[in-house]
Amino acid sequence: SIAVIKIGDFDTHAGQGREQGDRLQKNFKTLDECINNLRTTLGGEWSNTTFMTLTEFGRTVKMNGGLGTDHGYASAMFVGGGSVNGGAVIADWPGLEKSDRFEGRDLMSTIDSRSICSEILTHTLGLDHDEIAERVFFDSSIPRLPVRLFV
Repeated sequence: SIAVIKIGDFDTHAGQGREQGDRLQKNFKTLDECINNLRTTLGGEWSNTTFMTLTEFGRTVKMNGGLGTDHGYASAMFVGGGSVNGGAVIADWPGLEKSDRFEGRDLMSTIDSRSICSEILTHTLGLDHDEIAERVFFDSSIPRLPVRLFV
């Protein structure tokens, strides 16, 4: 089974700090509650569960004049669940120096998010990576994830 939980209002171009109303903090609390409720509700099936967070755009590294961040190049995905070999950051960390950033502005992407999605579909649904790349993402060049994601 597949489920989607959509939590909106993360597009915070301004006021990301606590003194601006805790909007971002409230969103992360909602996300935490959703994951906790999923785990509690699934009980023993949690060990067969994978979840991921995904966004359609990244955020800038540097804060803007409105105490927020603007749309950027790279983002982070959070993958968890009982079937995930967790406790690690999977990336070639590029750094935050201006020379390490994409176009001097944004966090540099080091892993194609479609590789992670493909790995999850391969593990969870038993589908073939190459078929996912071609028939789901319409791009046969999507690389396989270079690390072991699942237990």
